[in-house]
Amino acid sequence: MTEGGKHRIAIRGHDPYYENPIRVQKGDIISLSGRTLAWEGEKDQTWLWAIATDGRAGWVGEDLPVQTGQHTVASYDYDAKELRVEPGNSLVVHTCNRGWCLCENDQREKGWVPDRVFKSEQEF
Repeated sequence: MTEGGKHRIAIRGHDPYYENPIRVQKGDIISLSGRTLAWEGEKDQTWLWAIATDGRAGWVGEDLPVQTGQHTVASYDYDAKELRVEPGNSLVVHTCNRGWCLCENDQREKGWVPDRVFKSEQEF
């Protein structure tokens, strides 16, 4: 995970995959479906499909769930909201983790975008 606060310009767009994804606070009970995803085929970028008690579901980093007694809970606050990005958008990158970056746009909306929105074709 990298920490930031740097301004970056998107060179490609991104549309969110999910309209109302999972959002949890530290200690919230979650269920894991058993589905996993190695983002971009990278084993160090593993995501787990989780479902919150409110029924919202989404991908979470494999470090988020922890077992406490009979329950699996969130080890930190997490919101899987994604940002819609157009090429040329200026974004503040707060942190990057498992191939995704938590960013803030000019309207002060926060959300995740794949780090590939910042990469050139030669970097793939």
